[in-house]
Amino acid sequence: MRKGLQWFLVPLLGLSSCVEDGYDLENLSTQVQVETSFAGPIGQTSVSIGELLEELEVEGLKEDASGMLVFRYDTVTRFEVEPFEIKGERKFRTFSLHELLKSKIEEQYPEGIPSDLGFKGIPVMLKKGDELPMDVTFTHVIEDNSGVVRLDSIWLKETKASLYVSSDAQDLLANSTMEVSALGEVLSVDNLGEVLNLNFSDKVVDMTGIETGIPINCKMVLKSDVQVFLKEGSYISVVLNPSKSIKYKQVWGIFETQEPQRESNLVEIDLYSEEDKDFKLNFVDPKVSLSVLTNVGVPVNFRIDTLRAVSSINKTSALAKFDNGMPYYDMKVVPQAGKDTFLTSALFGAANGSIDELLNIYPDTMSFNYEFMLGGTPTDGGNYYFTDDAFVEVGVGVEVPAWFKNGSYVSIADTVKDIDTEEFFEDYDVSLDKIVLTLDVVNNLPFEAEIQLDFMEEVSAVNGYFEVNVPKKIENDKLNKSIVVAPAIVDPVSNNVVKPSVEQIEIEFDGSVLDDIKKIRHMRTAYRIAVNSKTAEAVKVTTKDLLSVSAEFYVKAGIKLEE
Repeated sequence: MRKGLQWFLVPLLGLSSCVEDGYDLENLSTQVQVETSFAGPIGQTSVSIGELLEELEVEGLKEDASGMLVFRYDTVTRFEVEPFEIKGERKFRTFSLHELLKSKIEEQYPEGIPSDLGFKGIPVMLKKGDELPMDVTFTHVIEDNSGVVRLDSIWLKETKASLYVSSDAQDLLANSTMEVSALGEVLSVDNLGEVLNLNFSDKVVDMTGIETGIPINCKMVLKSDVQVFLKEGSYISVVLNPSKSIKYKQVWGIFETQEPQRESNLVEIDLYSEEDKDFKLNFVDPKVSLSVLTNVGVPVNFRIDTLRAVSSINKTSALAKFDNGMPYYDMKVVPQAGKDTFLTSALFGAANGSIDELLNIYPDTMSFNYEFMLGGTPTDGGNYYFTDDAFVEVGVGVEVPAWFKNGSYVSIADTVKDIDTEEFFEDYDVSLDKIVLTLDVVNNLPFEAEIQLDFMEEVSAVNGYFEVNVPKKIENDKLNKSIVVAPAIVDPVSNNVVKPSVEQIEIEFDGSVLDDIKKIRHMRTAYRIAVNSKTAEAVKVTTKDLLSVSAEFYVKAGIKLEE
């Protein structure tokens, strides 16, 4: 119990007091001695265990449909799935100008090339619009440990490459443009001394049957007439530099990761934040639910590697054991046609996971360690798919029904204020015969309750520069009473309350307490509710279970009335 909790709960319980006598004593004749009696209700108080626990502000405390108190803790953690890496391969291709211009040479030298052309080389005349085709391929590399078993098609996403042309025939380069055609896109560059940047975006490429890669068709086109001189070994080279890793939106094929991806998350459990609690909860049949949601179009073999509860208060920890006899548990998510995400789930309890043992160490946290691998071959001979935004989302829900453990107790106090007994006694000359305090107690809790009833006066005290009235207990053992109330009757099978304990307690006082009764301004009721179950180790309580006390004074007196 937090210190001072019972005091700040008072305004929250919504309790009120009332005092009434119901007699018109003003109409009685003067100078007459009469015997009369009156009953005045002092006040009524009630406490609810549910309200008490809710005021503790324990995180996760909720009420289910039946009023049962449960602790619920939920967390969702999303992990990005490590992508399958597909790399681009650098290409360097050299073309012989003698081969590219073979038809031109044969056309211009039908009798053969003269032997006296000198050191400048063979002059060849090219016309505006002449074309020199040169094709290269954009190839990919799948390394053995990439996890890609077979690549059927790929949806490219901002996959870049640079293309550069060089030659020893500078006049040819200076008077030509380069046209590049790939995947339906046509690009051109006027200055062949510059790098041509290629960007293959949002293109789906069928990779089945492609052994050498994506074809890139290049051709040089003459901008004007030019004469070139071909020496032995004259060349044109095309260099293709793709980005190191091919970026994709989606790939189709067969995939199988070689190493598991390991992740973890932590669920904060705030069952107890202080060591000096005056009550204990016993967690009967707590549950842990775990769901695995993914958009990976490849079977996901998911494993809970360990599930551990850790208590900093008790300085201990507990490890879950599952129904396979091991500290790990395997799950599998299989893609389904027509769906974008796929889900599997499991529920763990006492039999599968020893969750009751984990929760009854009153943990601060429950830590989950996971690992998962992707892989599988479609039974229909088709393929799976993998996207660039692939994720595995793990949802953890902890639901703990709160049962009070046998042997613990809860304390709470309530004060009924603004009682004025002096108003009657100061107006009339009373010859007191007897005073009876009647307590009507209804205990709808399956707990024994000890009730300490104290009457309080108001005394003056200095608070800073001001004089104020403060409540003070009236020290009179006859007036202040302690009673014990039996618990409600509980069904031993369902542990539900089937019949409340109802008692009416009468306490008679003599005239010696009259002076103290006149001082009464407040009635303080302190409840100490003990869990003492004879049928079970722990009992459950709902927020609807109440313990209420009504107090009433009955006064029999002789009254002498004077004008």
